[in-house]
Amino acid sequence: MKIAVLYGGSSREREISIKSGKLVSQALKKLGYETCEIDTIESLETWIEKLGNCDCAFVALHGEYGEDGRIQGLLDFIGIPYTGSDAYTSFICFDKYITKLILKGNNFMTPDFLLLTRPIEKLPFGFDYPVVLKPRYGGSSIDVRIIHDHREFKKNIVDLFDRNDQILLEKFIEGKEITVSVLEDVESSRPRVLPILELRPRREFYDYIAKYTKGMTEFVIPSEIPEELQKKVEKIGESIFELFNCRGVVRIDGKLSNDDFYIFEINTIPGLTELSDVPISAKAGGISYEELIDKIVQAILEKGGMNGGNSRNNYSCGEKRW
Repeated sequence: MKIAVLYGGSSREREISIKSGKLVSQALKKLGYETCEIDTIESLETWIEKLGNCDCAFVALHGEYGEDGRIQGLLDFIGIPYTGSDAYTSFICFDKYITKLILKGNNFMTPDFLLLTRPIEKLPFGFDYPVVLKPRYGGSSIDVRIIHDHREFKKNIVDLFDRNDQILLEKFIEGKEITVSVLEDVESSRPRVLPILELRPRREFYDYIAKYTKGMTEFVIPSEIPEELQKKVEKIGESIFELFNCRGVVRIDGKLSNDDFYIFEINTIPGLTELSDVPISAKAGGISYEELIDKIVQAILEKGGMNGGNSRNNYSCGEKRW
């Protein structure tokens, strides 16, 4: 079997995507698969022609044009099976605003938020410092800011709108930063929650530098979370995987505060570098990097390579806009 590994692209997460894709390709070769590495920054005609000689695609793209459903929709159109969630789920989870509406509509905890479509002069009613500002779309904590006072707010709101069309304003949550990795288990037909990873960044929060610079974050695994709370978080992870109709592997980021799990976002194509959270959690669960990659591939093979369909989605959400 020949597998195309799609990576790179033109998003601001290109560098991380290349690292993920190269490691995935190496793992696939060790597993006995033939691979074709495709950097989607090439012309569309060039890489689609390369895809024509492959049986399926392993999507290791992060950010826009990779994680937002557009690549998945294109692969559906040309009939190439691919790893991970379908185009619809990818689009929903890439949009932090819609994700949070769905979470709240289904009684999951997420920080209170407002969608900003233009710069504002001061915090709206109901918000106090510190607050969090983040782009509506994107990942790797790019342009995520913790704002402590009015001076910082005025400076950062303008700066962020220079690079982003819409910004989410969130209440800041004190607590333990954790990630919950959920893997599609073909054998049981149930999502499998990998060991929960507690993050102790050596910066103010788990930002881009803390994520991708060796030594900038202490990874605590198994996490120092009481067993009862751990089971609660695992159940939440399973439920979210099924609610959003996820496929392959996803990573759910959030914080534990007063025994509540506040969900920040759902990553449908989590990083697969040597410093990424999912491989660390998989290893703690007795799954090597190569086994992890193989399980992601097997998930599409076992279901005939069909990524489409949202029959399990049962969304409910309200509307909140500034």
